[in-house]
Amino acid sequence: MFIKEGEAIKISIAIKRNNKNSVTELKQLHNDSQRALWILKEWKDSGYDSSLSIEEIREALEDFEFSVYSPSIGKAFNRAGNMIIRNKSDSIVKYKIAQPGRQLLDNILLPSAMAVHYIEPGKQWTARNKLGELGKTLKGELLISDRYYGKRTANILAELLESNTKIRFLTSQTSEDTGTLKIVFSDLIRENKGLEMRIYPNRSELHDRYILSENALIIIGHGIKDLGGSESFVVRFGPEIAGDVMSMLRSTFENRWKRSVNI
Repeated sequence: MFIKEGEAIKISIAIKRNNKNSVTELKQLHNDSQRALWILKEWKDSGYDSSLSIEEIREALEDFEFSVYSPSIGKAFNRAGNMIIRNKSDSIVKYKIAQPGRQLLDNILLPSAMAVHYIEPGKQWTARNKLGELGKTLKGELLISDRYYGKRTANILAELLESNTKIRFLTSQTSEDTGTLKIVFSDLIRENKGLEMRIYPNRSELHDRYILSENALIIIGHGIKDLGGSESFVVRFGPEIAGDVMSMLRSTFENRWKRSVNI
């Protein structure tokens, strides 16, 4: 797909559709050079393989309310070396993101390979906010496994849905009224087409609580609904150190999902 000059707003629309945290990520970057690289990365991640001109990048950033002069991007790209791929078309140089450029942005935007977060007892509001912040660092579909569920689970899932387009939640049992919970979760699912929830029949097999995404594994010390009620830890692992475990958990989750029933 090729974007005509003056139609770069389509670039920002595609990026916003693919990445709900686009504005937050742009604000984390330090300069116009990094933001221009980010446009190239997100355009590629949105499913487009075409190169972009400096003017298209500038217009896309402007649609995100970041004003940048075209010569500034040009000078930055002259110094970018192997972080970008240059293609010349009809006397206009266009650009794609290269792996070193992607790595530079990942080093800024993504947390370290392992991070431990301590949750104080009685800090349920703080715990919910912390989980919401971690949700913004996750890419792709979220697979969530938690044996217990309740009304507070629905609130936290709604929080995570603000940053993630698709969530599958696998659970097993509750101490709350199941009729009331079915109404609560049915309403939440009806308004959020990206959310699915299933009940796993063998409750004893669902022990550890975790959130699994394309780029991270989060282990939760207590159930999602009880997070912050007592002292607990939330640990985030990147694929650099948990890649094998992430693959195993994904396979296990999929097998259990197939044997589960909708709420």
